[in-house]
Order: sequence, then C-alpha cells, then structure tokens
Amino acid sequence: MLQRLYSCLPVCLIGSLLLFPACQSAPPPAVAPVPTATEQLPAKDDPAALPPPAGSPVPSPEVENNQLAHYIRNIHQDRQGNLWFGTNSYGVIRYDGTALAYFNDKSGLPGTQITGMTEDSKGNLWLGTNDGVAKYNGRTFVNYSVANGLPHQQVWSIFSDSKGIIWIGTHQGLCWFNGVNFIPVPLPASEVSDSPSRFSNKCIWSIMEDSKGNLWIGTDGGGAYRYDGKNFLNLTTKDGLSDNSIDCILESRNGDIWMGTRFGGLIRYTGGKVSVFSQDNVLGNNEVCAIHEDPAGNIWTSSEGYGVYRYDGTTFTNYAEKEGLGVRAVQTIFTDRDGQLWAGGGGGLFRLEGDTFVHVGQTGPWE
Repeated sequence: MLQRLYSCLPVCLIGSLLLFPACQSAPPPAVAPVPTATEQLPAKDDPAALPPPAGSPVPSPEVENNQLAHYIRNIHQDRQGNLWFGTNSYGVIRYDGTALAYFNDKSGLPGTQITGMTEDSKGNLWLGTNDGVAKYNGRTFVNYSVANGLPHQQVWSIFSDSKGIIWIGTHQGLCWFNGVNFIPVPLPASEVSDSPSRFSNKCIWSIMEDSKGNLWIGTDGGGAYRYDGKNFLNLTTKDGLSDNSIDCILESRNGDIWMGTRFGGLIRYTGGKVSVFSQDNVLGNNEVCAIHEDPAGNIWTSSEGYGVYRYDGTTFTNYAEKEGLGVRAVQTIFTDRDGQLWAGGGGGLFRLEGDTFVHVGQTGPWE
C-alpha cells in the first residue's frame, strides 16, 4: 500500500559522512620570532606571499590531464549565466564565458568538497560542503555550521524551493533556513529498519520540489518521503520501490517522479505505479547517482561504471568511453541555457557534441 501518511513538524533532509581526520600540530608561538639578517620577509606587495582577500579566487591548481578537477560533483548556472562546478577537493570553480576562477578554503569556503549548489531569490549562491554551508553574494562567503542549527557539519544536499526557502540535507537529518538559523525537521520513522545503506537513514541524499509544491526527500536506507507542508508520505520497498537508498529525485515534465538508487537502479513512479530499470533489464549497474531531463524531454541517468544512458520514452541509449565519455562514475548531468549538455564525475568535465562527449579541461575547449 502506498498510502501511509504521517503528521510531522516542518521540514527535513539527508546527511552522510565523508570526513577525514584532521592532523594535529603544535600551536604557533604567541609571538612570532624576529627574523635573522639572512631571512627574507615576504614583500607586502608580493601577491604570491599574501593570502587572497576574503571571497577572492585562488590560483588554478595543476591537475593531471588538464582536468578542471579530478572529480566534478555538481553543476549550476547562475542568473548571470556563469557556470559553477562543484568539486570533490578543489572547492568550487566558476566559468564566466572567458576565464576560470577557483574558490576554496583560502577564499573563505568552510570545506572544499562541494556536495550541492542552489541559488536564492536574491542571487546568492548557496553551497553545501563537507564542513557546513556557505552563502556567496558575489564578493564574500558567509558560513553556517552546527552552531547555526545544522544537524551535522557534513552536508549532502541543498535546495531552494518555490517559496524561497533553503533546505539542507545533512548526515543527521533535514533542516530549513529561517533567515538567521537552520531549523531541524525530524522525519517520521521509516517503515523499514534493516535496509542496506552507506551510513544511516538519517542521512539525506537528495531534495526536490514537484510541480504541485510537494517536497521530496531521498534518504540513505529509509526510502523516499513526500512532504505536502503538513504530512509525510514514506515510500519504501514495501510500496514497490527497488531500493530504499535514494540518491537523486527528479520530476519530469509529464509529472513522473524518477528516483536514482544506490542498489536498485532507476525507478519511475507514476500515480502510484512503480517501474524499475536496472541491470536486470537495461542498465549496466544498479547504482544511479544522477538523473536529468533535457529540453527535448529525454531522461538522462548515470550508471556506475557505465557512463550515462539516454531514455527517449522507448529506448535506452548508452554513452560511455566508446562515445568519448571518460567518466565512468558520473555524478552530475546538466543542460545549460544554450541547450548544451554536460556530464561530470571521476575523470573531470565533459560536454556532448552530437553523439560524442568531448573532455573540457582548464584550457577548454568550451565551444
């Protein structure tokens, strides 16, 4: 039965952990030692010797094979048309149509793993990281942490809804921003408790709003939740889903809800009816990290180790290394305002040209 409603307080989300232990080092002396005659102090006007001003980009890193980064996790285009690329360790990259700009912890970001990006009604760029949330106004970063109400420092998803509310999914649950602090939104207990997961079902992998204003939340082992502002509906394998770890959620233009899962392939949920596309029928692997609908209405999905698939409503077409896509672990698929389709993941950034993917590095090609 798919109708299991729960009453609950406002909002919720996902989280999950990918933190690395910090190295311990001795604290610096209270007073800096006086340099000897042979020591050279950095010149005050030497840019290389001084940290960048807050919010400023840093020099582009040297990455093998001319890649933007070893791993592109997400892509966003802001209202000015700039493309932003979230990376796994280099922070966030902006491409303004002419040049690249890298922003990392030295620029003011709280963490350098970018797990999500969204833009608010004022044009601020919000970024989820491995160490909290950042808001960028085009000049400086304002950072938020557990001290501001986040359930956990590790953020996995971030979303701005049609009402302008910023939702955050963390390693320990969902919350929303009230303009000052983040307010936790506890999810009702899932109907399943022994489902395979990477961390726990408190982790919020994805957040999406459908055309009716319902919020959809994908969890790590607890299935999917639909929230109408008053009640939660929990969908799990008991309701026909192929898996309870929901990595990503999309509503297509015809109203279908698509879910990418960690262990069960791709799910299409239509009016209570579930269809599953997996390695048992069409996909190469059951781990689906990204779903995207292009302007023509094609559904694009990743499949771990097998590039991406395009579904035209009838047939799944695979694009992998043979088609130039050197990203086996695709994490993000995106179409910009010019209709250009992009894919990113482990191996860098690629764009689709006809039926072939082209690698885009620090020196391009961008066109």
